[in-house]
Amino acid sequence: MNTPFLRASCLAGIFVFSLITSTAIQAQLTTSPIFSNNMVLQRGQQLRTWGKANPGAAVHLSLHTQLSLAFANAQGEWEAVLGALPAGGPYQLVIQADGQTITYNNVMLGEVWICSGQSNMERSLKLSNNGTAESNSATWPNIRFFQMPKTLSTRPSNQIAAGSWAICTPTTARNFSGVGYFFGRDLHLSLNVPVGLISVTFGGTGIDTWISPTGLSVFPELTAALSELEQLSLPNLIDSITQLQSQWDQDLETQDLGLQQHWESTSYNWSGWPTMLLPKPWESDVLINRDGSVWFKLRFTLTASQASQDVQLSLGRIDDSDQTWINGQFVGSTALNPGLIRRYPVPANVLRTGENTITVRVRDYGFVGGMLGGATDMKIENGTWQVPLSGYWSFQVGTPTLGQRPLDLDPDDHPSLLYNGMVHPLSRLQIAGVIWYQGESNTGDPFRYRNKQVKIIDDWRSGWGIGDFPFITTQLAYFRPVAAEPAQSSWATLRESQFHTLKRGNTALVCLIDSGDAYDIHPSDKFTVGTRLAKAARKLVYQQNIVASGPSYYQFATVGNEIRITFRTYGSSLQSSNPNLRGFAIAGADGQFVWANARIINGQTVGVSHPSIPAPVYVRYAWSDNPGDLDLRNTDGLPAIPFRTDELPTPWE
Repeated sequence: MNTPFLRASCLAGIFVFSLITSTAIQAQLTTSPIFSNNMVLQRGQQLRTWGKANPGAAVHLSLHTQLSLAFANAQGEWEAVLGALPAGGPYQLVIQADGQTITYNNVMLGEVWICSGQSNMERSLKLSNNGTAESNSATWPNIRFFQMPKTLSTRPSNQIAAGSWAICTPTTARNFSGVGYFFGRDLHLSLNVPVGLISVTFGGTGIDTWISPTGLSVFPELTAALSELEQLSLPNLIDSITQLQSQWDQDLETQDLGLQQHWESTSYNWSGWPTMLLPKPWESDVLINRDGSVWFKLRFTLTASQASQDVQLSLGRIDDSDQTWINGQFVGSTALNPGLIRRYPVPANVLRTGENTITVRVRDYGFVGGMLGGATDMKIENGTWQVPLSGYWSFQVGTPTLGQRPLDLDPDDHPSLLYNGMVHPLSRLQIAGVIWYQGESNTGDPFRYRNKQVKIIDDWRSGWGIGDFPFITTQLAYFRPVAAEPAQSSWATLRESQFHTLKRGNTALVCLIDSGDAYDIHPSDKFTVGTRLAKAARKLVYQQNIVASGPSYYQFATVGNEIRITFRTYGSSLQSSNPNLRGFAIAGADGQFVWANARIINGQTVGVSHPSIPAPVYVRYAWSDNPGDLDLRNTDGLPAIPFRTDELPTPWE
């Protein structure tokens, strides 16, 4: 796959970067694309509206009971302010200048939230748990979506390349952010007002690209990169990369030995091929950094009865593309969809009694490649029976001389590119707040992330200029195999950095330590994420009398050989179905942590000890990429937030 984290514009032809360029003054009356039919505007705030007209033109606006007048400047740019309105609608927004009229219909007043971050915020509803059923039931006329186009810019831009608001329907919801959808649906049902959701996402991106040049200027290590940014020509750079990628794509097809020699044929002798245990990325075996094609073959056996039936072949997820044959006959292919489980119907006339052969040509365009997903997803089946296909497959590289595919221009190649192109163009729009899910791409430098995570809050608030609007951060879910022993953890360190956002006012943090996937950095449970974000917003912004956070560490005291941890419980109390709490580690003055015995003493206190540590000094909880099963929650079912009592150095400081 062309990014570690499901980058949304991984291949030329899937998405094209919008480039910010200067444009001639437009005589036609226009508005920014953020204003359209079906939009939601923020209730209870003065409403800025902007666009272009003839220089000097008087621009008249009306919305329900509010009127406004603005004049276009010498460049034809105008901005008007309409008075605040309560939740309601549908209304018309009418804009007139020089005999021209724009009318936007079905305009609602309600709550407008920006849903931003990298791929876990971007990942669509259809790829979430029960995605098909959830999408099919997503008929909510007063929930509206706006998808911000993926746009890079070297300087803060006021332009939005394209877009329009869409009413939430099964068709529109399935391709919108799953986290955003569940967040918005919960808010809509709770508040009974229209909700507008603006997705501002780009998979696989680090935090630097989301902060303005001014915001990043306080970080000395970025001085040179910010200076280079000012001299950069994006159009020329992208054109060069596109040409190189096009040539590589052609070479992938013309140089493939498997295509030339028909490795899918039943007559081809593949007895000397090496083997690989599947499913797993081929980078985790012997094909490190291998882009291009790899062919896989497997023999499987069917009874006469099985071979006489139509069956379904399931291969799990394949990154990025595949072509599949059984007994030399083509049965299916999927292009550039690493998140999709491959399922192909196979008619009985393709099958044989006894030995059969599957051939799969996998094409990878960068980073992780191969046959992925769960072992149980790999099978031949027909309702009443199945033949498992996971295990050792034979393989051979089809393009051994083909190098790595030239990478797309990456938003992380230069700082501030996405802030300039995707965030700043929205900064005149009135909003209720921001929900933020990002950080996976920064786990290589998790300690310094805390300064930038706090900075992005300050930076965006400064850019909007409407005060300290709510900013709700999503803490990283668990990922990777469970650690056998307590150890340093980049993911735990980054979660701690995310906790630092609570140092700013009007913020909240959503803990996902009980929600994740050990083997997929994109856990499919977006319902938990979205509804917990909504719960945090309902508490923080709308002052509902609910418990919106799990227990968080407050202080500790040593009593004999036991460290007693006091938690903030936010109106709830500690609870566990297991009297011996898992996930706690304890250490003496030497800082050598071991798994601890832990018990709930009362509704706010946990006692932690270990018989081999008579003088305990430090405690850590859920301090791991993946801490495994945990027991400590509150009586509202929300998990305790990971923490450490120590300030021992981490490898990333």
